[in-house]
Amino acid sequence: MAFEECGRSGFELGWYGYRKKSSGSGSPSSDRRHAQQAVLRCNSGELAADRPWAWLAAPRETLRHHIIDAYLRLADGLSADEALPLLGEAVTLNPYNQHLHHRLVTALVKLGDHDAADRLREAYDARLLEAGLLKNDDH
Repeated sequence: MAFEECGRSGFELGWYGYRKKSSGSGSPSSDRRHAQQAVLRCNSGELAADRPWAWLAAPRETLRHHIIDAYLRLADGLSADEALPLLGEAVTLNPYNQHLHHRLVTALVKLGDHDAADRLREAYDARLLEAGLLKNDDH
């Protein structure tokens, strides 16, 4: 599946191909990885960001989850230093996701950067506290 362009028609065809290939139904692993990489290359941010239509909320969330999934699947099996940028991008898409933060902290620890792992944990806890999702005595 080639993505020479990421224009509207190319993305629509590519998204269909991504969904088909990333489902794992008999597709070789390299096809899934290529489809996931293509989706990330073509991702230009929030779906129809300039449109305030309420009905777009569900498709936006679905697309965001598929993009996070693509980052995670691409990070699977990579060394910690190779996975780190992919996990960091996934965290930017969902800064409240505990699983994403855990994977990022684990990668930092594997690289021996315990200070960065501690700072990330502290920043995550502070974000949860600020959002009212964590009590002061929970950490």
